[in-house]
Amino acid sequence: RFFRFRDIIPRLFPSCAGWSPRPRCQGRTVRDESLRRSDQQQEKVRHMAGKFETYTGSNGQHYFRLKAGNGEVILTSQGYKAKNDCASGIESVRKNSQRDGAFETKSASDGRHYFVLKATNGQIIGQSQMYESESGCDNGIASVRENGSSTEIEDLAGD
Repeated sequence: RFFRFRDIIPRLFPSCAGWSPRPRCQGRTVRDESLRRSDQQQEKVRHMAGKFETYTGSNGQHYFRLKAGNGEVILTSQGYKAKNDCASGIESVRKNSQRDGAFETKSASDGRHYFVLKATNGQIIGQSQMYESESGCDNGIASVRENGSSTEIEDLAGD
């Protein structure tokens, strides 16, 4: 005996009693609904993009940090004497975070892991936080790659 799907689906899955081969959701096809959700997710991603923050340390030097969309600091710079040099460091992160071979992972004496981002000349541009595992460190690198091209800069120094 042959079965048709439209006859057997409601028997197997009672919650699908009104099932038909072309389901519709409030006048839109399921595919249209999926696309609408995708647009909402993309909008959420836009609001959660990373950003750079610049600030002046207690030693009078200028620093920047890269924050992921969730507010987590994922990269911190060295100190710069001039604010323009700090801005150049941010530009260097934008370029080098997308470059293969720019990240170097290291281990601290206590066994935790971290990474540094290096320019093409080998100079360290920024350093990550400490991670308990290598996989956490790898996720941090992926986050810098994802957020490193951000164009948003928030100046916390106010000068």
